Amino acid sequence: MQDCPDQAQTLAVLAAFAPGTTTIEGVQSLRIKETERVVAVENELAKMGIKAESTPDTITVHGGNPKPARIDSYDDHRMVMAFAVAGTKLSGVEINDPDVVSKTFPRFWGALSSIGVGVEIVYEHPNIVLIGMRGGGKSSVARFLSERLGKKLADLDGMVEKQEGMEIPEIVEKYDWGYFRDRESEIVRRVARAKDTVVSTGGGVINRPENIAALKKRGILIFLSSPAETLARRIESEEGKRPRLTEAATTLEEVEAVLAERKKLYETVADEVIDDTGMTLEEKVAEVLKRLEKHHIV
Repeated sequence: MQDCPDQAQTLAVLAAFAPGTTTIEGVQSLRIKETERVVAVENELAKMGIKAESTPDTITVHGGNPKPARIDSYDDHRMVMAFAVAGTKLSGVEINDPDVVSKTFPRFWGALSSIGVGVEIVYEHPNIVLIGMRGGGKSSVARFLSERLGKKLADLDGMVEKQEGMEIPEIVEKYDWGYFRDRESEIVRRVARAKDTVVSTGGGVINRPENIAALKKRGILIFLSSPAETLARRIESEEGKRPRLTEAATTLEEVEAVLAERKKLYETVADEVIDDTGMTLEEKVAEVLKRLEKHHIV
């Protein structure tokens, strides 16, 4: 395998199912990749009840009757993809850190599923993602949840402002909304790879399908739904902090127009919808925690 070392791990997994002994040569370079791949393969095959041993340039696999096991990724995309092949034969194979494949093949799991292989992505430490209109209380609820649950906090608007060194009204005035949305999407891609994080999003984050897809990979999306009158009142109390979205004559008219465009999308992408009409902040947090119990997060 000297001329095609990236295939050696997959070949070793296949050899576990073949009767007899298989020796794979030319694997020396695998020892200096993302991880010590030869040792990693030996370790994970052992979990499946398959004996393997190696020399500096070979790995020998004693084929037999592999058993399903929970496989570690070693933060190595090829380890994940190689042992996923075992899952096409054995029911019950589990692989830690499935997103590692994004380094070279982000659509790997979807492609595997498309050819009939049963794939279920389960995250042990999912993110809690709050979506909804500006003025909906996402930031305040996120802070409470972060403290209550001991999870990390990511405020997307705040992260954009920190990155750009200016507040959102200044960003929009200096550049435009398109520039802000591009920076927001960059932050979304980064935050979506986090674990065990409470995420407060900007109101317009759901306007880009790629943002929704990224946030849903690891996240439970909760839509905090508030009436237009409440949203307008909160926005007006923070005069100057939120740039206008439309040319509407009043804040209420603007909120009503934007909410009419977005509400159905919020409801469609959300895993949970909470109508917080008349709720205090403490009541909102309590309701979010109640909904999270359904997803076995709290």
